[in-house]
Amino acid sequence: MMAELGYVGSADYVEMWKQSVRVEKAQYPALVGVAYFNQREVYPWPENFGAPDWRMKNQILK
Repeated sequence: MMAELGYVGSADYVEMWKQSVRVEKAQYPALVGVAYFNQREVYPWPENFGAPDWRMKNQILK
């Protein structure tokens, strides 16, 4: 299972991701689920790490 997947970008880009993650991938036969997550961290991390942004931005799907 893939946990905490998210995406952000133009409407066309988001739609492409939404469609792509719903298609079974032959190269990942053991992948049985994906949990969608698309959020910036709401609390800053310790030791000056800041607040991570967990969103995927304009990455090319292969």
